[in-house]
Amino acid sequence: MSSIALLHQKIQVNDVRLVTVSDLVQDADGKWIRIVKFYGDPIVGGAPTAFAEVSVRSDNKSDLEIQAPGFKF
Repeated sequence: MSSIALLHQKIQVNDVRLVTVSDLVQDADGKWIRIVKFYGDPIVGGAPTAFAEVSVRSDNKSDLEIQAPGFKF
């Protein structure tokens, strides 16, 4: 069977105005999901526009913990 595997991927997102990170939720298959959304221009009704969304999924909840200096969530 043919397959494609991404070994490393890097993206650059410019002119970001807001980043939101969802809570961890479990899907119907029992896997854990977290969604990171990036917002930028244009500003509509005082709010930035969502322009990118990354959904990450894992069997293990601990795999999707996010750590930042001074924070762990």
